[in-house]
Amino acid sequence: MTPTGPTGPTGPTGPTGSSGPTGPSGPTGAGGANGPSGATAEPTATPASPPAGTATLGPADTPATDRTAESAGPADPGGTHLSNRPRVRRLWTAVRLPALIIGLVTIGTVISAIIAGQPVRGTYDPQSVDPTGSRALAQIARERGVNVVVARNVGQAARSLGPNTLLVLARGERLLDADAKRLATLPGDRLLIDPSAELLRGLAPGITPSGFARPQTLRPACDLPAAQAAGQARVGGDLYTAGAKAQQARLCYSTGGEAPLVQARTAGRTVTVFGSGDPFTNRYLDDDGNAALTLNLLDDRPTVVWLVPDLPRAGSAAGEQEPQLFPPAFDVIMLELALVVLLTALWRVRRLGPVVRERLPVIVRASETTEGRGRLYLSRRAGDRAAAALRQGTLDRLLPRLGLARGATQIEVVNGVAARTGRDPGRIATVLYGAGDAVTSSNLARGPDDAALVRLADELDTLEREVRQS
Repeated sequence: MTPTGPTGPTGPTGPTGSSGPTGPSGPTGAGGANGPSGATAEPTATPASPPAGTATLGPADTPATDRTAESAGPADPGGTHLSNRPRVRRLWTAVRLPALIIGLVTIGTVISAIIAGQPVRGTYDPQSVDPTGSRALAQIARERGVNVVVARNVGQAARSLGPNTLLVLARGERLLDADAKRLATLPGDRLLIDPSAELLRGLAPGITPSGFARPQTLRPACDLPAAQAAGQARVGGDLYTAGAKAQQARLCYSTGGEAPLVQARTAGRTVTVFGSGDPFTNRYLDDDGNAALTLNLLDDRPTVVWLVPDLPRAGSAAGEQEPQLFPPAFDVIMLELALVVLLTALWRVRRLGPVVRERLPVIVRASETTEGRGRLYLSRRAGDRAAAALRQGTLDRLLPRLGLARGATQIEVVNGVAARTGRDPGRIATVLYGAGDAVTSSNLARGPDDAALVRLADELDTLEREVRQS
């Protein structure tokens, strides 16, 4: 009998977790390959490897990184976007109101800048593009080589006036008395547009107002070169006459000795008075000969100082208007700031939720109240107070039936009950007032005695019933 050779070494675990391959001669073993038969056989079995191209890694042999990737599942290309949605929503909730405030402030600032940058508006103002302004006439005069200087107070006009200049005064009613007196001393000729009677006395002595005429188209009917060159023009308004102080007076477009346009020499200077400023305005400049008439009057001097006084401020000195402490758009800016403060307050204010309607009980059973009070007495071991409450309730109901007042003494109550029921007064006193009864404060101080309280309640109920039925 040939001895069996030693068992060969166990082969490596297969790709599917099964046993290793069989050895060259031995039968298939559960744990590995058996060596060849024979005593001289040596353990020549070696760990077998799977054939090339046929081995597949099993779950146990899968690398850790691959297993992690597999367990995580396929990548979700939209996962990051979904996870960021709450964050984006919170960010939008936090910034939308500040963004709205900043937007409103920006819009308000732009509107303020537009308002502040708009041309000056005013009647007979050489910088105004309104129908009642005179910007068109001033622009045409500049194109014709006339230096038009705009002044807003007498001080500015005085710095530009000279012997060979023309002062055009519009809105003279805004001048203070001191300003009018100072203006009368300044050099240069004058062109007064719709002046008041006070200004005429100081700046054009000898020319006085005499009436009023509706604007109409008339011929000059005078030898004034500026009017003759212009021909018929649309004139009207106040009418004037010239007195002895008005030398070389020329009354143009006159009707019956009164004229809306008068030019004369007074105090060594030429003064022209216009009863209406319509020919100077943008609206009527191109009517008839208005443009030619007004331009001819301005072309007499190389420099024209056009004075449209600002409204005087309270306490301002003559000649110079009180300087403005705030920019023109200050009111609008303050309104914007107030709006910002209001919006910020609305943003930060504590918001109350909607009103919640709650149905509250309107009826509480007497038994629930009694049971509740009883539980309170029991939880605090207040048996003496429970007995006192029972007695007091009985007394409150007995007194009216006995015809006694609430301040009746114990003796009066006991005697009254005894007379109605025929009971022993001592027992009545014990039941109603606790004298000698087991339910006393001294006894109940050791703890509540429910049996004694029940007996007391029964006796009180019986006593009350007897009084009620007697």
